[in-house]
Amino acid sequence: MGASARCHNSAVKPPRRARASTLAAAAIAMSPALACQSSYADAGFPIIGLAVGADVTIELSDSRCDERPDQACLSSGLVRVTEVELLSSRDIELLDFGDDGEGLGRVRLRVEDAGETTMVVHYEDGGDEVLVDFFQLRAEEITRVEPVIGCAPGSRARERFPITAGVELAYDAVAYAGERPLAHGDLELVADFADFDVTGPGRARAPSAPGSRAWQLVGPESAPVEFVIYAPSAAEVALWPADEVPGVQVGQALDGDPVCLHEGDAGARVTVSGACAPVVRGVELVGAVPLNLGYGDVTLELSGQDRCAVSATHALGSQAALELDIDNLPAPLEPQGGLQLGETPVEVEGELEPSDPCPIVTNLTNGSCEILDDEGHIVPDIDCALDWDWVVTHYDGRYSAPLEGPFFVGVGLTTLMVVEVSYQFLTIEFARHPPNHLVITASPDSVVADSYGCEPGAGQRVGVVASAPGDFNLNLSADNIYDAGVYSLRARAVAQAAFTSEHDVFAAPDVMIPSPTGPTVQYFPGAEARISVDYLDAGGASLVGVAPILASTDTPGAGASFRTFDLYTGTSPQTIRLASPAAPQALTVEVVDGDGIVDVSGLDDAQLSLGARRCLELTARGHDDAPIYGQSPTRPQLQLGGDALVVVAHAPAPGEEGADAFCLEADAAGDVTLDLSWGTATAQASWTVSE
Repeated sequence: MGASARCHNSAVKPPRRARASTLAAAAIAMSPALACQSSYADAGFPIIGLAVGADVTIELSDSRCDERPDQACLSSGLVRVTEVELLSSRDIELLDFGDDGEGLGRVRLRVEDAGETTMVVHYEDGGDEVLVDFFQLRAEEITRVEPVIGCAPGSRARERFPITAGVELAYDAVAYAGERPLAHGDLELVADFADFDVTGPGRARAPSAPGSRAWQLVGPESAPVEFVIYAPSAAEVALWPADEVPGVQVGQALDGDPVCLHEGDAGARVTVSGACAPVVRGVELVGAVPLNLGYGDVTLELSGQDRCAVSATHALGSQAALELDIDNLPAPLEPQGGLQLGETPVEVEGELEPSDPCPIVTNLTNGSCEILDDEGHIVPDIDCALDWDWVVTHYDGRYSAPLEGPFFVGVGLTTLMVVEVSYQFLTIEFARHPPNHLVITASPDSVVADSYGCEPGAGQRVGVVASAPGDFNLNLSADNIYDAGVYSLRARAVAQAAFTSEHDVFAAPDVMIPSPTGPTVQYFPGAEARISVDYLDAGGASLVGVAPILASTDTPGAGASFRTFDLYTGTSPQTIRLASPAAPQALTVEVVDGDGIVDVSGLDDAQLSLGARRCLELTARGHDDAPIYGQSPTRPQLQLGGDALVVVAHAPAPGEEGADAFCLEADAAGDVTLDLSWGTATAQASWTVSE
């Protein structure tokens, strides 16, 4: 939010419509900063610069502001603009105002001459009051203009702008008075377009004849904008070290100057030698990489550890070369914290954690009657019109959503009950406390209930385990409640344990993706898998409760570990076994490296038309054609044969296909072969591009 003052209070509320003198008096009364000011010019309001001679629309909001000179930051959210006034209108004229009903307001102004005034904005933010914000409008002559030329993405053109003859370009500019940016509306800031044809607002077409041209901009301190118009065949391929990643930027240049915009043949092939390789969207490219520089410059990330030689050849014949040092091989995997796994199974989670001992509630009163004595015993008194109840909340073994409706607990599984005593006066609850000296007996007696203490402000936690199937009553008694309580429990035998793993998403580590439920799942080293177990009865119905997971590995030195319910798959191949003491089923986690990749899905034969794009979703697969989850320690390597496809290596526009995938685009008619290797797997495909 900007620096605009929140000028409102309940004591002084300016009218929605007021003359300038009345509004000025209200403003001084509302703002201590104005009380000692002789004018608004030095009142400290946010200043909005305006270009003389312009019709300007000022946007009003509390969130989309401070990015452009034609934006004003309100001090609260906008629902409706009720009034806008200028305290003087000699140099700046108010044309109209309004809002879009979605939090954005507007004020249209006409700037006739240099001068200054205060703009007062009355608006509603959904509350009971009309809020008022003040802004200082300062109209000034433009002293200089900074151009913004719409070069192709990634272009390094800065001081002069080589563009193809006849190409249409987009442009914008920022006007200044000294160092202050000015809102200029539709005021044209280019004084002389130097033979360019203006094709629309912010657009111009270059002359068809090659040569140098210079735009003259408004303002005595503005520097000209220099363009070099060239024939399409004059562009040459160029290489620069990439700025943001270890790698190379591939583009076009004219006499050493990076090209701004290019139309015409822009194909190029890039080859990398040395112990490094170009990588695009996680795919390592082997051999020459075909690119289309017509989209703009392309940044190729390089991966390896060597002094790499990069060479590029333009379709028109020019060549470029560059050497650079690359040292970005992935660091070796490190063991993670948590419970380290060995050959002997260890219990992981599944048990309730004890809390602090429950406090003894004593000397409880409702303000007029004593309820508990100083030892925590109930004091029945009919004159108090007092009532009490047992409150039992049941969970599956963790603090998740309380269990509701009919359910069965699994024999041998632990569930969690939270027990409290509710005290009511005239049917209205005024207190809830843990039971004092809770005693639970079961009938039949095949249920064990153990106390796990109390958490601050909560009831007593009780772990309940049924050792046999059947229907049970849990009989509750305590010193601080007169009545006994009964809680019914139904238990069934566990027939099956169904293990499920979820794997991490590397771009967003807090997000987990479900993996198939099954007896075996395959992962790469270094992955995190969240393990859960569902227990079922003989009919396949779900049972509630938890039990420990018994975890072991056949390779103790491979670094597998557990943190809560997250399994870290370690640093090298191994086989991890996860079992449950409540059922015979187990989950086998096979941890494999690149040698475990025996097949790849996602590469198929295809037919494309010119300009069409196809993105590959490659999946590494192990034995039984099952996917391998996690991040592969090796990348898929792809080699393209033929001249019909180009690699889409530029950054896709918002919403464009291929933001995260490896994509190829049909650039010319012909046949193409795609040869892929990944680990021990190979795959081939043939693509045909037709006109």
